[in-house]
Amino acid sequence: ETGQLPPVTLVSKSTLEELEALVAMRPDVTAKWKEYCEVEYRDFIFHAHTEESVQRFLHAPQVAMSRLVPSAELVLKVQDQWGSNTMAFSQWLAYCGTRTLGETAVIKLPAEFVQAYLEELENGNLPPVEMATAEQVDELQDLFRKSDFYRRAWNAKSYRLTAGTMDPRRATAAFVGQFLGSSRPTADTEQRLQQEQQQQ
Repeated sequence: ETGQLPPVTLVSKSTLEELEALVAMRPDVTAKWKEYCEVEYRDFIFHAHTEESVQRFLHAPQVAMSRLVPSAELVLKVQDQWGSNTMAFSQWLAYCGTRTLGETAVIKLPAEFVQAYLEELENGNLPPVEMATAEQVDELQDLFRKSDFYRRAWNAKSYRLTAGTMDPRRATAAFVGQFLGSSRPTADTEQRLQQEQQQQ
């Protein structure tokens, strides 16, 4: 009522026509659009969306690129990089960013997109990611030695962000810092630790 909210640009006619044509021609785009709407907006009606939201969808690799899926050889090459380079998986997550509509599984993204990532990685063109410091890893290990409670919490929270390894050295400094900040002992956790020690 006061006019304080920022203006919103609804989807343009040309963008709407592009989306409608794609949906008409490609069943996979129809399914992806429904998935995108369920997660982001909960409204499937094309003209109810903003220009920005529809453009983000149209430029997603799953929509804009070839539907050719990565070969087994390409997937293995990516996994080899993740195994040998502690930063590579975090760089993959950053490379996906918001472009892939939340999807980070290699086998669910176009081969063209995955190949481009691999080439950028091998050529050293991807921005570095600040990984966990030795001090952070040591602090985590101290927590794990205190109680399995912390290790279980770490495993649950870090699984996706460390490619399933749960290795603190493969996590970003920001994530580890956030975990440590939320895990430093409080009166409740100290009491829980004492109870666990008494039961052992």
